[in-house]
Amino acid sequence: MAEAAPRTIESIFADLRDLSHTRGALHEVSAIIYRDWVLTIDTQTGIVVTDPDERWSTAKLNKNELMLVVGLLVQAPDDSTFTTLPTGSDFAERLDALLREFHDRINADAASVFDPAAQRFLEAPNALGKFAREAIYYGAESFYLHQFSHFARERYRRDGTWLLQNAGISIRPIIDIAGWIVRRVTNQMSATGHAKKEGAEIGKGDLTSSLLVAKSDLRKKFGRKADEFIARFAMRAFDANHNFSGPFTVNSAALAPLIDIGEFLFVANEYRLLESIYESPFYWMMADSAYRDVVADHRGKFLEETSAHIFAKVFGRENVFVNATIPQGKRKTAGEIDVLVIYGEFVIVVQAKSKRVTLKARAGDEEALRADFQG
Repeated sequence: MAEAAPRTIESIFADLRDLSHTRGALHEVSAIIYRDWVLTIDTQTGIVVTDPDERWSTAKLNKNELMLVVGLLVQAPDDSTFTTLPTGSDFAERLDALLREFHDRINADAASVFDPAAQRFLEAPNALGKFAREAIYYGAESFYLHQFSHFARERYRRDGTWLLQNAGISIRPIIDIAGWIVRRVTNQMSATGHAKKEGAEIGKGDLTSSLLVAKSDLRKKFGRKADEFIARFAMRAFDANHNFSGPFTVNSAALAPLIDIGEFLFVANEYRLLESIYESPFYWMMADSAYRDVVADHRGKFLEETSAHIFAKVFGRENVFVNATIPQGKRKTAGEIDVLVIYGEFVIVVQAKSKRVTLKARAGDEEALRADFQG
């Protein structure tokens, strides 16, 4: 019997949407967060005791897969995804199967535009898009969790006036609020894990509760800044994100990763929250045509300064040069290098580009990827 042809991306995505809209789906997501994102640490030794095979299993959802599901979940037409508790569900098994099928489909599309014998892309308009999508969904993360706060503060320290005037909040309180949310949820999850270890019966609703932060607590701690933060980083829990019409379109739930459930915020992924703190303000400012050139200039300076600082810590400040000129004869300059490292027989050349990768390209849109890389 001939093997069935692989299903289309569109068919798989439609099934993922239907599954994400089932009653109690938010609580199912909570259980998956605990299944795939929680590690056990021996508090006496400070060593992670979760088996390495389990820690690094490719069967676990990564951040982008989780946010894909969350992005579909908030499209549900009503609130039954979180007001109903599921019982006897096969949600996780169905989700795992669909996401495995999704990954296999992406790999098959990538293989279709690559010649393994010649080790090169085929001459096709959509070759880059099909090949890049696997890396977009399954590539390694950028920073460690603790690095986002430091780099976000440095990245936007020149943009404080714009942020205050247009977002109502500057980068420092944004970082402070996000950090407080992460610590609160981490403590709640630890308490839940401890209670389970002590024999308490923990249901999916209890897991969801440990991932909630009360808006009243945020307001008590941070005042009106809490509401400005929520307005930028939270999304309504249903009847939202309708422009997320395919896996390679912009998922607004990944840009505003807190889910607004009335008086509470559901924290689906701490890493994505801090990552959004680092990334999202840049796109807010780029949408302001009057400020676009300023923020691009600030971004270039941040890249230069940060690269030079990191390289100096590795290679020594005496081996790192900023804005180094390359002479051509006595009176001409052949070019300028933003950051140059000279170390023995090796050199590292860094050029900070103000041209950004657009949100559509970052989501995997083929046309946007091609245009951005040509730019």
